[in-house]
Amino acid sequence: MISPFLKQCFVVLGAATSLMGHGAGFGYTATLVAHYTDDQGNKMSNEDLSWIGSIFGISKICGCFLTPFTMSLFGRQKTHLITVLPMLLNWLLFVFGRSFSIFITARLLFGLSAGMYACMNNMMIAEYTDPVNRGAFASVSSLAVGFGIIWIHVWGTMVSWRATAAITTAIPVATAIITWFSPETPSWLVSKQRYEEARKVFTWLRGDGPRQRKEIEDLIESDKLKNETSTNLSKTESKTFLTKLRMIKKNVLIREFYQPIFICILIAIMFEFIGAHYVAAYGHVILKSLLSKNDLKDVSWHLNYLDILKPVVNTMALFILKKIKRRTILFTSVSMSLFSQLLLSAYVYTRNAYGFDQTRLLGIFVMSLMTLYIVSFNLGLSPLVYVFFGEMIPLQHRGIGSAIVTFSLSSLSFTVLKTCPQIYSSMGVEGSFLVFSVIISVCLVILYYILPETKDRTLLDIESEFKNKPKDEKPVQEVEVRLMVTKHDDVTGDIKA
Repeated sequence: MISPFLKQCFVVLGAATSLMGHGAGFGYTATLVAHYTDDQGNKMSNEDLSWIGSIFGISKICGCFLTPFTMSLFGRQKTHLITVLPMLLNWLLFVFGRSFSIFITARLLFGLSAGMYACMNNMMIAEYTDPVNRGAFASVSSLAVGFGIIWIHVWGTMVSWRATAAITTAIPVATAIITWFSPETPSWLVSKQRYEEARKVFTWLRGDGPRQRKEIEDLIESDKLKNETSTNLSKTESKTFLTKLRMIKKNVLIREFYQPIFICILIAIMFEFIGAHYVAAYGHVILKSLLSKNDLKDVSWHLNYLDILKPVVNTMALFILKKIKRRTILFTSVSMSLFSQLLLSAYVYTRNAYGFDQTRLLGIFVMSLMTLYIVSFNLGLSPLVYVFFGEMIPLQHRGIGSAIVTFSLSSLSFTVLKTCPQIYSSMGVEGSFLVFSVIISVCLVILYYILPETKDRTLLDIESEFKNKPKDEKPVQEVEVRLMVTKHDDVTGDIKA
């Protein structure tokens, strides 16, 4: 008999392989920067490489807005399968493509896949897994991205950039196989009123103890009451276009909708400006500047060392997230990352001002600070992004909420990746670290006052945090009150939100 924990591991493995493919896509820019030559032996221009590195952010925006529709219509599992196809085509176009326009098309396909899945990953892990292990499982996402970056950079140093793309096609194929044999999430089945099927899947995934039975029954009861409330409202309100607009406006203005999304956007801003994507994409450029090397290939082993360090630290994060509160990890992680980047910036400014040579000892000093940065970021903020995105957004608004958050993340990713080469040219790597640190600090201060603790809490319990409800109150009670108010207003003719 397979334990529920192992079953959860299997379905999370599908998410991990998918994100490993995304990590490989993010890191492929660095491989092209260092090793790309066309059939005539010419390298890409910096402008072309900046587009290759950032253009996926545009299609990622489109993908994130496709996800709510496809998830609602087909479910989480089938939508995940849909995202695999453009990812596979991306790598095949790099294998067989011979022009810049084909490579741009490949990156657009990669962005479409990444955008669609980015909206799903966090909610899938949250809906599949037990609250006790949810943090550890969610941190696997960051670990998988790190393995993807290692995969692409290591292969890129051993074989050609085309062969690297060919080998990487194995990742989306593995994702498709695992996802095909995974069940649909219980939460989506509940939202479609397929309650018996939801109970069976939930029991298969999580076991049949008293706590598990209570969690699925609370979820079903909450859905039933919400549907009943919606039915009562539909009897008294005409379904005009203006009425629908008023309902949308009302939902957007409620605290449990806008506050968790605002929190997620602040976390996304920190995630991007602290280096989630630009270090993977332009790692050769950053290390060449910090270490004062003459050629990008001179820092290949330095970058591979940092790549290998990431999953090692992410593995440690699996255990830390089970023991320590989310807020403590987040603020410690970001503070240490900022400290290391500010020291690196100060060091480069000092070196440039006094003109001393980069000795071996100073190289060790720079790599020590980069090690501190990688450890701090990947021990905390990197895995926590996926945890918070999955935990914060309420089930009722999860589709549109995830789309908004992913849209923000994609826009930030495109902006940062597209402008980084120009920023490095104008103010240097050290200047970019300084500017980005100010942005991150502002976000961190705001989060200190509004970010709730979510460790070991159910998704419905976290929702109550944003509704100003007592933490020990049952999630369905608010729905019952709303239902009573609606029925009373049916009599008086005064419908209230």
